[in-house]
Amino acid sequence: MKIEEDASIYRTIQKEAYEFGIGRTPMFSFSHENGSNIYAKLEWFNRFGSIKDRAAFFMIKKAIYSSGGSLKNVIVEGSSGNTGIALGNIATALGIKAEIIVPPGVSRGTLNELNKTGASIIMSSADNNPVSTEGAINQAKKKARDNPELYINLYQHGNEANTMAHVYTTGPEIEESLGKLPDYVAIGMGTGGSITGIARYFKERDKKVKVYLIQPDDFSFIQGLRNFVTAKDKKIVLDNIDLIDGFLTVTADKAFGAVKHLADNYGIYVGHSSGANYYGAMELARSSGPADIVTVFPDSGIKYRELYLSRDMFDEEAIDRLEDRATKIPTGSILMKK
Repeated sequence: MKIEEDASIYRTIQKEAYEFGIGRTPMFSFSHENGSNIYAKLEWFNRFGSIKDRAAFFMIKKAIYSSGGSLKNVIVEGSSGNTGIALGNIATALGIKAEIIVPPGVSRGTLNELNKTGASIIMSSADNNPVSTEGAINQAKKKARDNPELYINLYQHGNEANTMAHVYTTGPEIEESLGKLPDYVAIGMGTGGSITGIARYFKERDKKVKVYLIQPDDFSFIQGLRNFVTAKDKKIVLDNIDLIDGFLTVTADKAFGAVKHLADNYGIYVGHSSGANYYGAMELARSSGPADIVTVFPDSGIKYRELYLSRDMFDEEAIDRLEDRATKIPTGSILMKK
C-alpha cells in the first residue's frame, strides 16, 4: 500500500512542480562525426536556475505530505551550490524557514546567489578541504539530530525523493522530447539523484538502455560532481548501483575546455559540471558507434564568472555577451509543451 501511496504523492508533486515553474526544460542536440546524436537538457531554464530545483522541490513537498500537509520545522541542509540555492528559494516561496550550511571555500558567485534566497546562510567549521561539503553535510545532520523538534535535515545524498524527481519529470520529459528512448545515458554524479532517477525511468522502459556515470579523476575538482570511489556520501548511487553500466572519468582541464568549446561554437554558456557531462558524452559517442546519447547541463556559467576570468577562458566583454545569451533558449532547441 505504501508504494501506491508514494506513487500518488509523487504524481501530485510532479503536477505541482510544473505549475511552480520547475521542469519542461529545453533540449539541445549535438552531432558527432560518427553519426551519433548527443541530447543535453538545459537545466538552467528551471525557475531558480539549475537541475537541483527538481530534487529540492520534490524533497520539500514529500516532507510536507509526510508530515500531514504542513512543515513547521526549519530545513537545515549542507550544500556548496545549486541544491542550497534551490532549497532556499523554494522554502522561502512556500513560507518555510531554511538554513543552508556551506563550506568556507564556496565561490563568491554561488554565495551571492545563496544570499538572495531568503534562507539563513551559515559557514561550516573549518575543514582540511575548504571546498568540500562533507563538514557542512555533517553539521546539518547533527543540528537536526540534536534538535528534531525544530529542525529537519532532508539529506539530499540519501533522500529517495531526489531520485524520484527525475523518475517523474526529467526521464519522461526526455522521452517526450525525443519521441523515443535513447541508447545511452551519460551523466555526472553529484548526489546521484539525476543519474539514478533518469536511469530508473529508462531501464524500466527498456533494459537495453545503457547508463554511464561521469566523474572527475582523483586529482580534479569540478564543482557539483564527485568521484564515485572517494565520495563519502553516495547512498543514492549505492542503493541503485545495479542501474549503472559503466564509468567515464573526466579531468577538470577537459571539463573547462568543453565549457570554452560550447561557448565558442554554440554560444551556450554552461557551468563546468555541464562541460564534464558534454565531454563524457562525446567520449562515449566516440567509442559507441552511431547512437542517441542523453546528458544534462545542470546549470549555466553565470555563477562562475570569477572562476572563468581567473582561468583566462573569456574576457569581461565575452562573458557579458554569454550571460545575456544564457537567458535565451538557443535556436534549434527541442521545446517541451507547456
